[in-house]
Amino acid sequence: MTPEKAGNERDHLKNKLRWHRLVTPVAMAVAMMAISLCAWMVAHQRTFISPPVVQKAYWIASQEASKEYIEDMADYILTSLHTVTPANAEYRIQRVLKLVHPDHYGAISAKLHADIDTLKREGIATVWEPNSVGIADNALCAKWTGNLRRWVGEKPLETLNKTFLVEFDIDRQGTLYVKTADEFTADLAAHSQCQ
Repeated sequence: MTPEKAGNERDHLKNKLRWHRLVTPVAMAVAMMAISLCAWMVAHQRTFISPPVVQKAYWIASQEASKEYIEDMADYILTSLHTVTPANAEYRIQRVLKLVHPDHYGAISAKLHADIDTLKREGIATVWEPNSVGIADNALCAKWTGNLRRWVGEKPLETLNKTFLVEFDIDRQGTLYVKTADEFTADLAAHSQCQ
């Protein structure tokens, strides 16, 4: 190899190295933007859900859901909790507890089991008849008003007009969890996003 050829080869390799030093950061930046875009799309992807009888379309995404979905899920939760007999109360409560957020499971489970014990001890059956619902925009909660009919055996008791609040949380994967399912009181209203 002559010194002239070595100099040309060295210049060629320097140019190649300069080119790679320029292209590598640009390629890495493009790759990071693509990864960020994919992560954002996964986190904000709406999953469309169709019930067995399709009456209206639902959607759920990270930290948000359609009003219709919140309304129907809150109705399902309240019907499960308040249309019960002493014989089926435990089963109905267990179905709801499967949907409870892990952070709130202990408190909600204790309250629901105390309610079951009262129903069983007094032999009370209840039927929830919802009348109206209020759902705030961009809020993961529903406030249902309706009548709670109660019986002891065949004897009807006083029908109570009640308002219940059901609050939800949605994780990054779009899983809906129950945070609150209780009678709407002033204390609950102070801590709720649903007014």
